[in-house]
Amino acid sequence: MDTKNSDLQQLFDNTLDTITVENILSSAQISTFFSVLEQQPEWQETAKDDLHKRLFKDVPIPQFLFLSQYGFIASNINEEQYLEIVQGYKKIWDRMVPQIGFDVFELFKQYLKKTYNADVVLASKSGKDYFPLTIRDLKDEVLPHADFGPFDGETWAINKVVKQIAWNIYLTDPGQGGETIVYDYLWENNEAVDAESYGIKNLNKPIRTKFSVVPGRLVMFNSRNFHEVRPSSQRRIGIDGLLGQTADGKILAWI
Repeated sequence: MDTKNSDLQQLFDNTLDTITVENILSSAQISTFFSVLEQQPEWQETAKDDLHKRLFKDVPIPQFLFLSQYGFIASNINEEQYLEIVQGYKKIWDRMVPQIGFDVFELFKQYLKKTYNADVVLASKSGKDYFPLTIRDLKDEVLPHADFGPFDGETWAINKVVKQIAWNIYLTDPGQGGETIVYDYLWENNEAVDAESYGIKNLNKPIRTKFSVVPGRLVMFNSRNFHEVRPSSQRRIGIDGLLGQTADGKILAWI
C-alpha cells in the first residue's frame, strides 16, 4: 500500500474510527449467498460444536460456519493442527463459491486494491494458508474483547503483525439492537485478560464509536480496541475477517 495517509492506513494507525461502505453486496447477491449458505450441512451443525461450547461456556452459542483462530487456540489446538483443520474449511468454501457465483473475500480484496492500492495475502505458515473469514449469527450479546494477533496467537504466524483491523459485511437486518460498540481502550501487552473467557463483563471504559448493522454494508474498525456486540431482536448474520499489518507494511488476512 503506497498511500501512507489513506483512510485505510489511518484505520490501522487507530487515528480513524471506522470505514463504512454501503451496498458492497447487493440485495440480489445477499439473497443468492443465503440460498447457498442455508443448504450447507455445516451451517446447521456447527452451532452444536463441542469446541465452541467449551470456549463460550455460559455465553449463548451463535450459529456459524468456520470457527475463528481464537476459538482453536482457546481450546489448546496448536497452529500445525489448525492449519490441517482449515484445509477442510477451504473445501467447503470451494464447494460454495461456484454455487454462489462470486467469492465475497475476493470482492473485498478487489475493493481494497481499487480504493487503496492495498494488496492482501493470507497469513500462512510452512506453505499452508490460514482461513480468511467466518459467517456468524451474532444475535446474542458478544462481551467486550480485543482482537490482535500477538495476543490471540503469541507463537503463531499472526504474531508478526503490529497493527490490526476487523472487517464485517452484514447480511441481515437485526431489528432492534445489534450495534457494535468500540471502546477508546486499546489492548496492550500488559493487559490482564482472562484466557478462559471470550470477553470482559462490565467493562467500564469510554466509548469511542458505535455503528449499526445494515444489510450489504461493509464496516471496518481497529480491532485492537476493545469492542462488543449488543443483543438484537432478530438474526444478525455477517461475514467477518481480520487484517493485520506487519512492520514492513504487508497486509495479512485471517479470522
